[in-house]
Amino acid sequence: MTLEEYEKKVIECASNPECVEVILNNDIRHATILIEQMFKHATRTVKLLSVSLNAALYNQTNVLNAMRGFLAKENTRLEIVTEKEICSEDNKELLNILDKCKDKVGRNVAQPWLSNQYKYNFLVSDNSTYRFEGDKNKHEATAEFHNKKRASK
Repeated sequence: MTLEEYEKKVIECASNPECVEVILNNDIRHATILIEQMFKHATRTVKLLSVSLNAALYNQTNVLNAMRGFLAKENTRLEIVTEKEICSEDNKELLNILDKCKDKVGRNVAQPWLSNQYKYNFLVSDNSTYRFEGDKNKHEATAEFHNKKRASK
């Protein structure tokens, strides 16, 4: 499947509340498409757990624009927990967005004793859509739109 076909599939699934398909995310390019669409379709909350908000993913124009759009909506909230401080050199634009919207953003750094107890990363939007990386050192994940039961786990 080409990247364009993958993007089309993700957009169709994100837009269709009847879509119950689990979407595989095999690399960072897939991750940027999924995260972009999760921010675009979120209406209330986005919660994410990440090692450091890798600039190769979170400093991409499509992801940054989707995040800006989400934070511009009324009554939205972004909660971020990272294991390390977000690199200010690599993520200048991301940090600028987070600072401008600080009243709508919660940022915390997990204590090492806690981050050593789990091996995953995740992003959940509106308690119904998720992207889950079983290994926080890879960009391989599964994602699903419109599934409150799985997203709540």
